[in-house]
Amino acid sequence: MDTIRFLHASDLHLGAECSALGSLAGQRREELYRALETCVGICRKESLDFFLIPGDVFDTDAPDESLVRRVKALFASLEGTEVLIAPGNHDYISARSPYLGEWSSNVHIFLPEGSVFRFPEKETAIYGVGFSASYEKEPLLGRISVDPQDKFRLGVLHGDLTGTGAYNPITEADLRESGLQYVALGHIHQHSGFLQAENTLYAYSGCPEGSGFDETGPRGVCVGCVEKGKVRVEFRTICRRMYLRETVDVTGISGVEELEKAVKETLRERFGETFSQHFYKVLLRGECRLTGEDLQAAQLRLGETLHFCQLRDETLPQGHLQQLAQETSLKGIFVRQMLEKEKLAGTEKEKQLCRQALRLGLKAFEGGVTDFAD
Repeated sequence: MDTIRFLHASDLHLGAECSALGSLAGQRREELYRALETCVGICRKESLDFFLIPGDVFDTDAPDESLVRRVKALFASLEGTEVLIAPGNHDYISARSPYLGEWSSNVHIFLPEGSVFRFPEKETAIYGVGFSASYEKEPLLGRISVDPQDKFRLGVLHGDLTGTGAYNPITEADLRESGLQYVALGHIHQHSGFLQAENTLYAYSGCPEGSGFDETGPRGVCVGCVEKGKVRVEFRTICRRMYLRETVDVTGISGVEELEKAVKETLRERFGETFSQHFYKVLLRGECRLTGEDLQAAQLRLGETLHFCQLRDETLPQGHLQQLAQETSLKGIFVRQMLEKEKLAGTEKEKQLCRQALRLGLKAFEGGVTDFAD
């Protein structure tokens, strides 16, 4: 066999509560499952040889039985593709783990002691180690011994490339000396790009769907091949929705309808006609006259179009800061001091902090601080 082809996806976290989304949580859980369906669809359509999953298929070591049944049935339907799973720190192998149960013959689970699955008809050996607890402070890669006689040699590992910590620390030296041609990594939810340690290519695919506003932007999987000793891999975006933090300039806007229009037009310009399907936290900046009531009304109206949207007001009162600074009131003293602090600030970050403090202070004087938590 001259070529093998594979899909690498990790950290699906099926069954996650998604409680921060409130009434949208159930829908989001199903979207996480549909990300797995998308992966299976790619394997089927492109006749891939292997589906590599380096951990956290499930969000817990004891997922709901009905969810496990769905995943088992989905994998069983995947004819011609071998599925290899290295359990991670969320879905580690415990006494109640679904990985100890019966799976279809094309599904292979790496155990904590480390193991290798060989596919002679494809001249391929795939090595991996699974977590046995939430933490694995000792490096797991040392539990496997790679045979250089294997024509195609892949690895599947959940772990932390910092080389330290409690989640299977991995170093570049470990990978360089592993003898593996490609190592599919899981645990970090951001795609790492493709990294080289001499003859070993390795990568985090990141999660195929974001789980919060700390996981913004496109999410996807890695699809690749090994041919004549060379590894070629590409990242593909597959997420249905993105978590996005966006800044919108609303200078001069004075009404709810204007604000709604400005936000929607800005997002449409940046993300095209499918802009409404994403999760947004929108930072409003500029000088305008918006009250807390305006902000709440605009957010409600935007919610009729956007899948999820929170507004954060960082605007300043339009055109009358200098006028306020002339007042002898407590508010005037506050404005003068903050403008002076901004003037003396040495960096742009310090200036932004001064402007934010000024904005929040003025809102507090008006009794209308509206914000969202980061």
